Amino acid sequence: DKVVSSDGKSTWFDVVKSPFKDKASGTNGVLIMARDISERYLAEQKLEKANLELEKLSFMDSLTQVSNRRRFDEQLQVL
Repeated sequence: DKVVSSDGKSTWFDVVKSPFKDKASGTNGVLIMARDISERYLAEQKLEKANLELEKLSFMDSLTQVSNRRRFDEQLQVL
């Protein structure tokens, strides 16, 4: 879950919610546990961006910036 503070800073949380009932008092509620995963989330986003760039580069000839044979082969498979 993403939480944005009043100063505009985003923090990402892994949140687990469980219903809770105290049999002694008959009270119902929800037990909520939240863990800050902002660093992990940002690292995953960075990794995904890098992987997309690497995939793009794997289909382009670095010298000519033209699609290489691998790209043509992939397109033929789609047809």
